[in-house]
Amino acid sequence: MLLAIDDDLPVGVLRINFSKDGALEYEDLYELERFRPYYPDAVSMTTKLLIKKSHRNSGAAARLSFSAYLLGNDRKIKFNFLDCKPHLLRMYQCMCYILYKGNINHPSLGPLIPMLFILDDVEYLKEIGSPIAKIASRTESASQAREFFDNNFPEYSLLKPQFLLSEETIWQDVSGALMMPPTEGINIFSGLSADEAKTLLSQFDVIIYEQGEYIIRQGDHSAGMFCILDGQIEILREADHAPRVVSIMTKGETFGELFFISE
Repeated sequence: MLLAIDDDLPVGVLRINFSKDGALEYEDLYELERFRPYYPDAVSMTTKLLIKKSHRNSGAAARLSFSAYLLGNDRKIKFNFLDCKPHLLRMYQCMCYILYKGNINHPSLGPLIPMLFILDDVEYLKEIGSPIAKIASRTESASQAREFFDNNFPEYSLLKPQFLLSEETIWQDVSGALMMPPTEGINIFSGLSADEAKTLLSQFDVIIYEQGEYIIRQGDHSAGMFCILDGQIEILREADHAPRVVSIMTKGETFGELFFISE
């Protein structure tokens, strides 16, 4: 457990569990067996990253991340895993976490996105401008873990986070998915200029959901705003015997924006 202190008061906490110290929760759910021979001795999982609201724009999270990285290096960890809600995807991508499998439905936490951090991939840290690169460059590094990932997870090895793409590239990609300009195909962009819409669109992240997956469950707290680029979603309400479909949303529609704006 790592603790961030300010004026003798705790303002943040981060927990790391090491697989070689004992079994992690829901190892099958995160498919850790796929990482042999690194699993279990060179695998860890990060949970409970919490920052006091008054310090969320401070350096508390960064300092905890630096300490976690150095601790992982000391213990010869190659892969660190975590999961996150959709609205936190970009934050963890900026810290060098990447996708490696589809979304999960955690038994107690609901729909989550599993991610991993390859600790010895210093080149990628530098490519995305991660603040951890400043300390990672001082440690000995090898590329074996990255090569293992590229060979065993080829469908994810070339994926790049949205923030590395230009506004024009994102605009073209989304236009292709919608088969029309986003200012015409996305309802919340109506009335915006192309430049305004490009700026807003660059803050979105693309998440793929498979048929039957939950995005948000009834009663969940979500700070994200979602826009459908392809397919459709059902809005279901719990009924006496089974969930009941109350609405269907399709391409170009958004949901979650009222809570997002109110926050």
